[in-house]
Amino acid sequence: MNTPTKQTLSLLPGAKRYQLDPLCWMERSVLPEEFHLTEEDYEKFFASHPDERGVVKMMGKEMATKRWFASYGRGYSFTGVAHEAEKMPELVSRLMEWVNATPYRSEGPGAYNECLVNWYGDGRDYIGSHADDTREMVTDSPIVCISFGSDRKFRVRRPNDTVVGPKWLIALDLVISDCTVYVMGGKMQEVVKSGRKRNPRYKHESPPIQGKKGEEVGSRISLTFRKFK
Repeated sequence: MNTPTKQTLSLLPGAKRYQLDPLCWMERSVLPEEFHLTEEDYEKFFASHPDERGVVKMMGKEMATKRWFASYGRGYSFTGVAHEAEKMPELVSRLMEWVNATPYRSEGPGAYNECLVNWYGDGRDYIGSHADDTREMVTDSPIVCISFGSDRKFRVRRPNDTVVGPKWLIALDLVISDCTVYVMGGKMQEVVKSGRKRNPRYKHESPPIQGKKGEEVGSRISLTFRKFK
């Protein structure tokens, strides 16, 4: 795994920046204390997840994911399925207002107007390796994520340009804790031509924790804020 350069120059004061390459970066910081959730508020928010697991389309077939999810603010299409917007809860609205008050909003026109919430029941729930479909998003606008609940690993992968070894190599592993803000910026999601193939510059995932250890990991909620045109 290549260790990204850590820079002191970050968009959000106090955030730690990880420069993946000259065009792509991540930042990590802590959510202001006024937005931290009490145990009661967290449990209430977790209980608000949809009744059914989220559905995506793989190889032409609809499949249930290992998490619940809902889109707020506007609909969001990904992995072959269009997901309609749900009524935005007050907590999500307050957090979106905070995101729009950060310097991340100034990266490109407009304001953050969509939030995808993912609920993970325990360590066995996960989201696989992927890059976001940014065709309807403001070009190069940072994707801002907030996590509540148990610690989980956030992994970034880059294409392996050699013919030896796995197709995707680990570029960065971050442990995401309760009230962590983590941001993907620059051209991380951009699809570029590499040889005969077209790949995103990076993929990201929250890998599963297998077996008994995964069962013992507590629940987690992630909120991802995006700017759509």
